[in-house]
Amino acid sequence: MKKAELSPKQQAFVDAYLSNGKNAMQAAIAAGYTKKSAKANAARMMENDGIKKAIRKAVDKASETCQISFERWLKEYLCVGLLDPKDVFEDDESVKQIKNIPESARRAIASVKVVEMFDGQGDQKQAIGLVKEIRFHPKLQALRDVGEALGFLKKGKIEIPGVEAALYEISEKFLPKVVNRGHAK
Repeated sequence: MKKAELSPKQQAFVDAYLSNGKNAMQAAIAAGYTKKSAKANAARMMENDGIKKAIRKAVDKASETCQISFERWLKEYLCVGLLDPKDVFEDDESVKQIKNIPESARRAIASVKVVEMFDGQGDQKQAIGLVKEIRFHPKLQALRDVGEALGFLKKGKIEIPGVEAALYEISEKFLPKVVNRGHAK
């Protein structure tokens, strides 16, 4: 769809929607609607076929430009959600060199921090070791996002018969109490 096929206000809505994290109400306000009418106009705009096509085209173009597909996105999430932390350790429990960590485990790493430890001062200063800290992306959140993308979860609720009770029982037994996006109580 060419930009000319949308009115200037509709194109402003599309541009704002795509740049603000897909918040339709805020996009309506940015396009010139009043705060009072933004909710109704946002809903109306999101039902407009021309606007839907423009959004889809922009998302497809961004996906192509970034060389990311749904499959690639899902694979990245699965690297986080299915990470086995033992993949980053040697048999003696020391941390592997980055080049020796499997690619799927490297993709789950959020950050690596290495601190050199010293003893003494001045000419007597000697290196005594390294402290290595590896932080991973949140596994539980990745699994939730994958579940929602694949239709196993809808708004945080499991949609597979019988699985919800089993997962609740497992989580009560083995996981710490969690409140809002993984923050411990």
